[in-house]
Amino acid sequence: MSPISHLSPMKRREFLKTVGADIGETRNVYDQFPEVVERLDVLLQSYKQRGRSTPG
Repeated sequence: MSPISHLSPMKRREFLKTVGADIGETRNVYDQFPEVVERLDVLLQSYKQRGRSTPG
């Protein structure tokens, strides 16, 4: 279990939103789209490795 899985979706650091469907960005759909989360995580890691983003 993730150390933050017990937190409400709005209190998590991980936050995935559907901007077009949720203009107020009030719903976290992180758990509903694991394939999108994985794809974005791989992309972020590649950016970090190339020095295009900070580690934290």
